[in-house]
Amino acid sequence: MSPLHLLPTLTRGLFGLQLSVSPPAPVVGPAVGPANPELAAEATVAPWVPEHGAEAHGAEAHGADADPREGRDQMRRAARATIAGGALVLLGMVGTTTGLALFIAHGRQLERLREDNGGRLPPGNDKRQAAIRLHGAVIPTVAVASTLALAGLVTALVAGRRFRRLRDERGSGKVAFAPVPTRHGFGITAGVRF
Repeated sequence: MSPLHLLPTLTRGLFGLQLSVSPPAPVVGPAVGPANPELAAEATVAPWVPEHGAEAHGAEAHGADADPREGRDQMRRAARATIAGGALVLLGMVGTTTGLALFIAHGRQLERLREDNGGRLPPGNDKRQAAIRLHGAVIPTVAVASTLALAGLVTALVAGRRFRRLRDERGSGKVAFAPVPTRHGFGITAGVRF
């Protein structure tokens, strides 16, 4: 194990030690709150009024009273769901891969024990019992990890499709990447459409 593997752990430990030793920041001024809570409770939030006419905000697609904040919130929720689905896929794939590797390793260990004992597994051997127990426990683990990966994939696909649909309805946020030659090789340019 190289010292580079310990660098993130050491950094987190030193940073946490520094935070635990330092005194808390002083509180300056009174707590922020409404000057008169009764008036604040009676205050209303102004409704959304489209600027430059309803046509400028795509009123024909969303209705004249459409609030763009709702569209942004829907896009953010869809983007978060897509990222969460992708994380579930990665977690499930790591679990499946690890489980399959353990399944193969314990199967090989049982085969080695069988070969060492003349084609039969020794009945009272602790290594044999541990290998059989772990070999059997890996199967449900792989099944759960595979199911998690599948659920994450479905979530990522559905939420990603919804995000793209909402983004296309809004007509913004398109980014195009393209390789370009430079003096020292190639670079990447990004074009953004607002």
